[in-house]
Amino acid sequence: MFFPDVERALRELHRVLKPGARACFLAWGPIEQPYWSTTIAIVHKHVDGPLLVAGGPNPFRFADPGGLSQALRQSGFADVQEETRTVPWTWPGAAEEVWEQLKDVTNPFLPLLKRVPAEQWPAIDAEVHAAIRRYENVDGMKFGASVVLASGRKS
Repeated sequence: MFFPDVERALRELHRVLKPGARACFLAWGPIEQPYWSTTIAIVHKHVDGPLLVAGGPNPFRFADPGGLSQALRQSGFADVQEETRTVPWTWPGAAEEVWEQLKDVTNPFLPLLKRVPAEQWPAIDAEVHAAIRRYENVDGMKFGASVVLASGRKS
C-alpha cells in the first residue's frame, strides 16, 4: 500500500519467489474504522484539502474488496485469495499515547498534519483524545482493525 509503483514492486516480488511459493499480504481496510475515525478523520474535518497526496503513499489503497487481488493477478500471481476481516487490536496505553505515536510515524498523513494551524492543535487534540477514549477498557484502547488479507502463488 506504500509502494510508489505497486505493480513494479509486486512483479519484482513475484520474480524472486521460488516456483510454488506463496506470498501473503496484509493491508488496511477502509478509513471508516475506530482507529482512523478517531484520529486522522477528525483532523481532516478541521483542515481544508485532500486527506492524502494524490499518487503518494495510501494506507487505504487496497481497502475496496478485490483491489489487492487484482494487483496480485496483474503482477503474475496465481491462486489468489483475498478476504477482509476485523481483527482484535488493543493499544496498551492512554489515548494521548495512541495519538502521539500516530502523529510521530504517519508519513502518508504528514501533509495533512502540516496544514493544521498551530492555534487549532489544542482543540483537535482534545477532540481526538475524547474520541479515542470511547474505546478505552482495562487493557488500554480496544479498537479492533479492519484489514485486507491476500495471498498469491507463483506458478
